Amino acid sequence: MRKLVIAIAILAVVALLAVFRPWVPKAEADNRALRHAPAGDVVGFADQHNTFAWLGVPFAKPPVGDLRWRAPQPLPPWRDKRPALAMSPPCAQLKTLTALDKHATTGSEDCLYLNIWTPLMAPAADEIAGKRLPVMVWIHGGGDTMGFAGATPGSHLAGAEHLVVVSLQYRLGVFGWFSHPALRHAAATPADASTNFGLLDLVAGLQWVHDNIAAFGGDPANVTIFGESSGGHDVMALMAAAPAKGLFQRAISESGSVHAAPRPEAENYLDDADAGLPFSSREFIDNLLVSDGAKDRAAAKTRQQAMDDQELLFYLRGKSPKQLLAVVTGASFGMYDWPVVIRDGYIVPDKPAMQVFADPTQYNAVPVILGGNRDEYKLFMMGDPDLTTTRFGFVPKIRDLAAYNRVTGYYSARWRAEAQGEVAALLHKNQGDTVYTYRFDWDDEPSYGPVNLHDLWGASHSVEINLCSVTT
Repeated sequence: MRKLVIAIAILAVVALLAVFRPWVPKAEADNRALRHAPAGDVVGFADQHNTFAWLGVPFAKPPVGDLRWRAPQPLPPWRDKRPALAMSPPCAQLKTLTALDKHATTGSEDCLYLNIWTPLMAPAADEIAGKRLPVMVWIHGGGDTMGFAGATPGSHLAGAEHLVVVSLQYRLGVFGWFSHPALRHAAATPADASTNFGLLDLVAGLQWVHDNIAAFGGDPANVTIFGESSGGHDVMALMAAAPAKGLFQRAISESGSVHAAPRPEAENYLDDADAGLPFSSREFIDNLLVSDGAKDRAAAKTRQQAMDDQELLFYLRGKSPKQLLAVVTGASFGMYDWPVVIRDGYIVPDKPAMQVFADPTQYNAVPVILGGNRDEYKLFMMGDPDLTTTRFGFVPKIRDLAAYNRVTGYYSARWRAEAQGEVAALLHKNQGDTVYTYRFDWDDEPSYGPVNLHDLWGASHSVEINLCSVTT
């Protein structure tokens, strides 16, 4: 099985290299890309596809120390001209391809930055003001536990479609979604008590765009949010988020979902009457205490229950990202099990999403596109030993093509029905012809020796991103 996992990783990298063009900008500050934004003067550079780029622009204070597991805090305007020539580090997460240590870490908690691309425009403020362009804000995927904004540069989309593209980073996994009574009891504001810190980061980023994007030629009243996979999931959560109202005028969810975890699932013990998930916050803390010497789960639970709120928060905030990520469960290719998008009653209503979207007064009713890929589930099932075997010990081979297409087709169709079709039908009752759906098909994957990606992968999950959006 381990060889199969490694083989899939190799295949994924090979295939991604076929459609992703390596992107390493050689950035030099260009005075034509000096912009006087309310947040402060910022200078970018001339990028590919006849664009200017500003990379690594902060939109909130670093959420470190006592700001861990608090709502993002406003960043005061900077005084000096700020160079914006390189991507910020990704948010703290597990490394994606780590065969030897699945809990190896990368990134930083200081990660609340965004990137901007525009067509080449003269620096004169009056000329920029006369060219207010649509703005598209990209939210990356990765299960809300991994990924980074720099994976999908926006130069091609900005240059080819003559618009402004922004990509946002947001806290992930244990740092972005943490529901526990101790946090609520110690919270100074409803936002601090929300538990959906990653979503609040996205709201803060959208607020920054609203307040500053005009200086880059963008129209703050014409903002489209779009994302894929968990990014599409977050798009739908933002549609349901009252604090995001007015910060975007359109939405696109690619292969997303509308699931939100009830708070008991996110924080209760497994053996509570209202049982939590195996990876709830209390079970996570038990794992952390065991790693610090507690004899077993029972001893850890006793220790956790004996801690008061301040003691527990002091203990948790004293841990490094590496120590926290060392005890997450279900880690695979950088993703891990964690309750993300939690029905906190503040940013996400405390009710099933379908109930929220049934009433246009309960969500941000904007024009929306929902869609998915024809072979969505092939990415996740090409390593299923019931469906595939290996050649030479590591090259995947489909056992029965008809059965493979049939089984992956069922799962893919179910995903589209639950996450797009049913939601779109509900939204259409409220919004009429401002709701659109699509299915993405692709049949032109190349073959690599004995590996036929046309059959093995097809129009699978995420394959559309760089084909259609952001690269040549």
